[in-house]
Formats: sequence, C-alpha cells, structure tokens
Amino acid sequence: MKIGYFVPVTEVEGPGKRAAIWFQGCSIRCPACCNPEYFDPAGGQEVEPEGLAERVAALPIEGVTLLGGEPLDQPGELERFITTLKRAGNVGVILFSGRTWEQLRQDQERWRVAKACD
Repeated sequence: MKIGYFVPVTEVEGPGKRAAIWFQGCSIRCPACCNPEYFDPAGGQEVEPEGLAERVAALPIEGVTLLGGEPLDQPGELERFITTLKRAGNVGVILFSGRTWEQLRQDQERWRVAKACD
C-alpha cells in the first residue's frame, strides 16, 4: 500500500485522538485540491497493510482518518488494512474520497471498502 504521510496521533483530522494516513496516488485530481503532492502514485512509501493496521491499533487513539491522494485508488490494500484494524481493536474509521456515493456503488470493490468504514 502506498502512503504519502502518516501521523500517529492527531486531534485535527476528525473527532478525538486519531491517527491520520494520507494515501499516495490520485486518479481523480480534483481542481483546487489541497493535497496535490499526493497525486503521483510513484511517490510516497510502500507499507504492508496488515503491519500498518497493527501499528495503528496499538496506538492510544479512538480512530483513524484516511485521506489522500485518493485512498480508494488502492481498494484491495485498503480493505486488508481496515479488516486487520477492526480485528485488532475497537477503532473507528473515517474515509475521505473524491468519489460520489453513486460512483462507489457502481464499483463493488470500492463500495465494499466504503461500507466497512464508519
């Protein structure tokens, strides 16, 4: 899984104390995006979804926020991350995506990942 940035504990990216993960790569490229540095899928660093999930689950947090880039450009890896995270602990998941609900419903893999989030 390619990530651009990881903050273990923050109170800025959602309610309570949470981790924040910026995914690397974005196929949507919204005009006036606030994170264009995460557009290039060749940037960032490669991490194992399960390893990162276990690391996040061990943190003193209430949840994790997934941002980008576009997290749903990596649906298989993201699903592995969320599944491992939820098995490891009671951590809420917030997902930011540039896709609409209608677009997500048309893609079974992305829709399954979106439904796994809180």
